[in-house]
Amino acid sequence: MNEVTQRIDQLRHERGWTVYKLAQEADLNEQTIRNWFSNKTYPLIPAIKKICDALGITMADFFSNDGMVDLSPDKKTLLAS
Repeated sequence: MNEVTQRIDQLRHERGWTVYKLAQEADLNEQTIRNWFSNKTYPLIPAIKKICDALGITMADFFSNDGMVDLSPDKKTLLAS
């Protein structure tokens, strides 16, 4: 699995959801999600957004570690200016 599908799987497991439940909640095809997990296809941004909505998190939360958005040093400098 790539990092995105690993994150989806991690969040799914944290909620105790099956792949079927995740598919139902996100209004996605169950086989589509299974294909992500077997690296046959990869989730696109609209599908990731649906997953985030189903899980009740933002896209920033999804792509961050420990709920904190990790910015590169360059971006931190720009924000501090």
